[in-house]
Amino acid sequence: MQRISTFLFGVAVGGALVFFGQRYHVVRTEKGFETVPKLSSGFNDTYVDVRKFQAADWEKHKELAAAIVHAKKDYLLTDSASDQTRQGIGRFVDQLQSLRSS
Repeated sequence: MQRISTFLFGVAVGGALVFFGQRYHVVRTEKGFETVPKLSSGFNDTYVDVRKFQAADWEKHKELAAAIVHAKKDYLLTDSASDQTRQGIGRFVDQLQSLRSS
């Protein structure tokens, strides 16, 4: 009986992790971890470390950036950028916000 209950517990934990992984981005920042709801289900960008991201990196992760803007956590985009890339990310955030409002 012990083996069956251990197996069922593992199935439940695994199912919960799959459910969470398909619906949320886990974003690592300088201040810790943030969860951002995904705009569409899937396993892409489930965990992303944005501590050293620059504007070019955000271009590669547009879906994550759009989810961050949609969740109104824009500070995650600018907190991860160095001073020289803040303007580029600011323009990128403005573009994403204009897409969200249309």
